[in-house]
Amino acid sequence: MTIEQLKEIQARLAVIRGHLDIDKRSISVSELQDQTLNPDFWNDSKIAESIMRDLKLHKSWIQKYNILLELIDEVEVLYEFQKMEEATEEEVNQKYNKAVEELDDEIDKLASTLSKSNPEAMEKLKKIMWNGTEDWDRLLDKRAESSGILVISDFTSKAIAKFKSK
Repeated sequence: MTIEQLKEIQARLAVIRGHLDIDKRSISVSELQDQTLNPDFWNDSKIAESIMRDLKLHKSWIQKYNILLELIDEVEVLYEFQKMEEATEEEVNQKYNKAVEELDDEIDKLASTLSKSNPEAMEKLKKIMWNGTEDWDRLLDKRAESSGILVISDFTSKAIAKFKSK
């Protein structure tokens, strides 16, 4: 994994944070929780149930975001360990690949949720899916370079040699 790849997944997470409006959701959670503390909260069960559904939804999105944030933080820490020769390239690449896979999965889930919503949600979905592709030609070259570096790494060369010897 390269520093550019780390920055890319951090940028992707920032886009997700913005589109999920995590700060606003956190405020909503606090406000909704305050409402549930009211002694008369359950007097109107329909309103109370609606508030509880909203609270659960906001908490769910925040939790998913925090899981991704923690995963990317782990990638960053492992990357720093690799620079200090306390982690291997293989360990960093495995953690990075897991982070990318989980980011992609969450983006797919978000896309599915938003696609069942309204036109404004679809506009947000397009921004998420196409974010970072403004300079597609340069991006393809950079990705090809990164892939080439990974393919010629010692780890990959040894894995290919081991595979060929079977």
